[in-house]
Amino acid sequence: MSLFSLYDYTNNQALRLRRFLMALCSYVLFLGVMYYCFLAGFLLISVKGLVGIISASFLFNAVLFFLFITGRNKYFSDPSLTIPQIVFPTLLIIICSYYFSKDGRGVISMLYFVTFMFGIFRLRIGQFISLSFLVLIYYLVMLILLYRLHPERFDLSLDLLRFVVLGIALFWMAVFGGYISKLRASLAKSNSDLQEALDTIEDLAGIDELTNLYNRRRMFQVLDEEKKRGDRQRTIFTVCLVDVDYFKDINDTYGHLAGDSVLKTFAGYLQNELREIDFLARYGGEEFFVLLPHTDLKQAMVVAERIREHAKKMAFPSLPRGTVLRVSIGVTEYHPSESLDSLLGRVDKALYNAKVKGRDRVECLIRYTDK
Repeated sequence: MSLFSLYDYTNNQALRLRRFLMALCSYVLFLGVMYYCFLAGFLLISVKGLVGIISASFLFNAVLFFLFITGRNKYFSDPSLTIPQIVFPTLLIIICSYYFSKDGRGVISMLYFVTFMFGIFRLRIGQFISLSFLVLIYYLVMLILLYRLHPERFDLSLDLLRFVVLGIALFWMAVFGGYISKLRASLAKSNSDLQEALDTIEDLAGIDELTNLYNRRRMFQVLDEEKKRGDRQRTIFTVCLVDVDYFKDINDTYGHLAGDSVLKTFAGYLQNELREIDFLARYGGEEFFVLLPHTDLKQAMVVAERIREHAKKMAFPSLPRGTVLRVSIGVTEYHPSESLDSLLGRVDKALYNAKVKGRDRVECLIRYTDK
């Protein structure tokens, strides 16, 4: 799993757990209402039955909490477990408000809409409507049981009216909830598209237009990250500054278009010469910056010499046949905890030494005071 995927997954899990805790608070409120109704005589249920409802609620939520805290919820098609978190409390509300309730059916039944509100986070309109039908089926089953077992509490006209009103309310709740859920999905997609566009802009902002290499701005970002990693993990890395010798003469003799073609061709060559973990950027003008992670000074000198030798064997369509490209290269190794200014100043000094000593050569500096 990539770092981004891990970050995204962790954030999603935290969000799912927060939703679960919100639902858990609703359970506490619901059970508090049930207990009050029991004490007030609105619920015709025994102490044993009330304890059973409380125990079932506790067990159900304990299972959900275990799934969320262990990450096993991600193996379900809906990792948020939205439908189970709606279906179970809905069943409890129906049992308490229609089968055991004496005078508080209308009040207790309002709790349906609290459970359905959680569906706005995930459910589509079709799922909302399916749940609404499930609630109505629950309701009919409770009415049948009530008629068969406690006919004295059964009022056909009143219970039929409640059934119709509940059906209408649930239908519009489903439509509204589905609409809100659709808006959320659309907003999430828009945000995702916007983030993708911003990432693209960020990438383009770090790309050199001529060579398609990273530019100086991106170079400083990567170099800073590598420095922090090196300071934290005590890893080594080296940097090289590659300069095309007498590039001004190429521009003056063959034109700037020919010079641009040389830079693009040489940039492509450098990309092919380096490893995937290496970093290459256009430092400015005819200078290129190379970062070699996990590479000491001796190894970097070998890489730099290979670049210098191979550059002389390259062919450039924009230059006369037989034209030899020569480069000067400065190399230095990062010292733990030093500043980037110090590092870049040293590699720039190494490149300057290569030019002073006749160009077409590789020079390294261990310390800035080296000659």
